[in-house]
Amino acid sequence: MSRTTGSLTSCDIDILYKDGGFPEAATVRDAISPRDAAIEFVGTLYEGRSYERSLPASLHAPDEAYAETRLASLNWIKQTWTGGLTSALFCIRNAIVLDNAIYFQNGDEIRGIYETFRPQDLSHLPLNDPDVTFVEAARSPDTIDLIFNNGGSFNYGHWIVEDLPRLKAFWILRRLFPDKKINIVFRNYHPIIDQIRLQSIDLLLRGSEYTITRINREDAHNFERLYYASPVAVPPALKSPEALRFVASRLRRQVLGVRVKAFCRRLYANRSLPLRRKLFVDRSASYGRGLSNRHEVLAVLARYGFEIVDPLSMSFQRQVATFADARLVVGIMGAAMTNTMFCKPGSTVVHLAAQGWDDPFFWDLASACSHTCHILYGSNESIEQPNRDPFAIDVERLDKLLADLA
Repeated sequence: MSRTTGSLTSCDIDILYKDGGFPEAATVRDAISPRDAAIEFVGTLYEGRSYERSLPASLHAPDEAYAETRLASLNWIKQTWTGGLTSALFCIRNAIVLDNAIYFQNGDEIRGIYETFRPQDLSHLPLNDPDVTFVEAARSPDTIDLIFNNGGSFNYGHWIVEDLPRLKAFWILRRLFPDKKINIVFRNYHPIIDQIRLQSIDLLLRGSEYTITRINREDAHNFERLYYASPVAVPPALKSPEALRFVASRLRRQVLGVRVKAFCRRLYANRSLPLRRKLFVDRSASYGRGLSNRHEVLAVLARYGFEIVDPLSMSFQRQVATFADARLVVGIMGAAMTNTMFCKPGSTVVHLAAQGWDDPFFWDLASACSHTCHILYGSNESIEQPNRDPFAIDVERLDKLLADLA
C-alpha cells in the first residue's frame, strides 16, 4: 500500500489533534478519513498540552553567523510549534500489523491507520511486497494484544522518548480487563537494541504480568482486536512533557535501590563526593560523530570532576540509575543523550555537536524535561554529513562554560 491520503484513516482526528499536533497541512488533514466504526476510543493517555520552550542558555559555534541562524531557527520553533498532541488508546478491529504500519479491513478495502503513516515515520514494507508472509497465529480469547511502536523504534532515543511512555496503556487495560492476559506486540530489529528495549519494558512493568509476541519486519499478523496506543510526539520538536514525566519518575523509583548502592560505593571511595553527579557521555569512534580532540576535552572535564560514562556498555537499569542522580551532563549529541530525560527537573545539559547538524530534537527534549540547555558546536571538514564525521570542540570555550556552571 502506498501512502495516499485517500486510503488512510485517523484513529480519531478530533480527539488526537484538538489542541494541535497535526504534522501536515490542513489540506492533508481534510483528505484523511477522520475516524471509522472499526476503531473504538478506549481512553486518553496524555492530554495535548502546550509547553514553554526556553532558548538555550548559551549557544556557541565556530561561525558566529551560524550560531545566530540556529538561535533564530529555534526561536521560530518556539513561536510556531504551539499546542500539543493528545495520545490515546484505541481498539482496532480486524487489524493487520506489518513492519511498523497498522491496517484494518473496511469492507472489501484495506485502509492504513494514519498515525502509523505520518511523514515523520519511515517508509513501510507494503502489503503487496513479494517478501511479505501472512502469519496465522492462534490467539487466546483470554488475551489482549497491545502495540505502541513507530517508525523510529529501532533507535534508542526515539524508543525511550516516543514509545516507552505509551506503555501507560498497559495499566488502563489492566483496570478494564483485570482477568485477561496482556500481550505486547514487539517488532524485532537488531539483537542489541531489542535487548535494551525489552529491558526497558520489563523495568517499567516490574511486578506486572505480561507476555511478548515478537514479530519480524516481513511478517503480516492479523488481529481480531488490537489495542493501539497512539503517538505522544511529532519529531523532531513536539513532545509530551507529561509523558516524559510519567516514565522518568516511575523509572527513577524503580531503580532507587540501585542508586543508593551506587552512591554508597562512590562515597566509600571519596568521602567528599557530592550527592549529584557530573557526567560526560562518551561515544565510541566506531559509531561516527566522535571528538577528534577527545583527549583535550577529557582533560578539561577532569578538572571539574566529571565521570566518563558509556551508556552503550550499560544495561537499561544502570543507565536510568546513572542519569537519575546527575545534575550536570555533558555529551556528544546523539541517542545516548536522551538518557538525560531521567535527570531531575532543574538539571543542566551541555550538548556537543558539529556545526551544520541542525537537529532541534535535543534542545526540545531539554525544554520538555525542564532542563537548562547549552549547545556548543565544533568544527569538522564535512559539509554533507556533519552528524557523522569527527569534529573538534573549542576546549577554551568549554572550559569557560564549565567554570561558569561551577
